[in-house]
Amino acid sequence: MNRLKNSAPRHAFTLVELLVVIAIIGILVALLLPAVQAAREAARRTQCINNLKQLGLALHNYHASFNQFPPGGEVPESSSESQPSYLARMLPYMEQSTISDNLDFRAALSDPSNNAMAQLELAVFRCPSNSPTEISGNRTDPWVGGQLYQTSNYEGINGAGREQMRKNATHNCGAHNIDGFVFPGSKTSIRKITDGTSHTFAMGERIHELRAWARGYTASFNVCTFMSKNLTYPLTGDPSGIGYYNAISADVSPKIVKFNDLYFGSDHPGGTQFLFADGSATLLINDTSLPVLRNQATIAGGEPTDLDREPGLR
Repeated sequence: MNRLKNSAPRHAFTLVELLVVIAIIGILVALLLPAVQAAREAARRTQCINNLKQLGLALHNYHASFNQFPPGGEVPESSSESQPSYLARMLPYMEQSTISDNLDFRAALSDPSNNAMAQLELAVFRCPSNSPTEISGNRTDPWVGGQLYQTSNYEGINGAGREQMRKNATHNCGAHNIDGFVFPGSKTSIRKITDGTSHTFAMGERIHELRAWARGYTASFNVCTFMSKNLTYPLTGDPSGIGYYNAISADVSPKIVKFNDLYFGSDHPGGTQFLFADGSATLLINDTSLPVLRNQATIAGGEPTDLDREPGLR
């Protein structure tokens, strides 16, 4: 009896108190999680824009060596083959000379050496915000059966998607513009960018129907541009309202998008990042009007440059 009287009282949580603590922790986690996710996306977006700036620096280093930016692709000897792309030509200026030294720019991409290099995934070509899904962010090029050619989220701008500046219209890939920064056979130099390098798009983000970073273009009756696109459509991160279909004859709703017109967009909340010809980069909101976007997609169009840029990201 004395032992029971002298023992200290035991304290413990009641069931109600335990449930209250759990509820408070749940509320705190719910409040904190969006902030953590936002911070992670901000870090991914920063890395993504840094990739674009690195590509911009490589473009200008290439220009310093050759007095022009790399062409959108050289004409391949075989009309059905692709030679290495302009991104591949930039490799020595991105500390990737080992890969560049193993590429044969006179041979087709299917050449054994080129084939092996094209299967390498380079972080500078990938935006970390873009995660692979069934319809978005495919890591390998679906057009090269059996080959694991790695893709790029960053592609050049053929031009503004306007009909009067289109060339080589075909039933399959569609026409490509020739008024932009980079296109098949382009020889763009700073001197030719009379609209101003700070007002001219060089590259932009893409997440749907990605293609191999090493592919230039094919030059048969289909001139298919792999690492550059026309800026024909508004920015979008949602493929449900705009689709890709490349058949000779079809009536596909809501739209038929030709291969060379595959649209720009990103997985960043509400915006897509673009590189300008001066090497700067910025995030543009996805509801930026198409006419304003197109005005920045030409090198010598003389259009107004009334583009509102996200502050602090240049």
